[in-house]
Amino acid sequence: MGRPSKVDRLPDAVREAIADLRRQGRTIDEILAHIRDMGVASDDVSRSGLGEHIKEIDALAKEAQKDRAIAEAVVARFGEEAEDKVFRGSVEMLQGLIFRMTVAMRQGDVMDLSAGDMMFLSRAMNSLAAASKIDTDRAAKIEARAIEKAKREAVAEVEKAAGECGMSQETVDVINRRIAGIAVR
Repeated sequence: MGRPSKVDRLPDAVREAIADLRRQGRTIDEILAHIRDMGVASDDVSRSGLGEHIKEIDALAKEAQKDRAIAEAVVARFGEEAEDKVFRGSVEMLQGLIFRMTVAMRQGDVMDLSAGDMMFLSRAMNSLAAASKIDTDRAAKIEARAIEKAKREAVAEVEKAAGECGMSQETVDVINRRIAGIAVR
C-alpha cells in the first residue's frame, strides 16, 4: 500500500481546516498561511505538496458534482420513482468500491485512499442507509395518510348515496365495513 502524503499524515483538525478553507474558495497561499499559523512547519508540508492535495480535493469535488448532476438528470427524466433506483444504485456502487478496495489491499496492491478516506466511505454508507430508512418511513406515512383520506371520502360518499337511495343505517354500516375496512358507529 502506498505511503500517505505529508498532508494526509497531518492531524485531523489541520486537514479539516484545509478542506474548509478550500470550500470557501481560498487560494493555496492563503491556506498555507493558515496552516502555518496552526503550527504546521514548512518541513511538514511544502507549497507544492499542499497544491497536489488541493488538486485532489478539487478533482473529488468535481466528480461529486458530476455524480449529483447525473442523479438529478435521471430523476428529472424518469420521475420520482427513479430517485429510489438512483439511491439504491449509489449504495451498490459504494459497496462495490469498498469491496474492491478491500480485495486490493489484501492482495498488496497500491491504494490511493487513506484511512480517512475509508472512514469517509464508511460514514457515507451509514448516511445512505439512514437516509434510505427515513425516506422509506416518510413514504409509508404519506401512503397511510392517503389511505385514511380515501377511506373517509368513501364513507362520506356511501353516507351521501345512502341518503339519496333511502338505505337503512345498518346497510350503510355493512357497506362501510366492507369497502373502507373501518368500524362505524
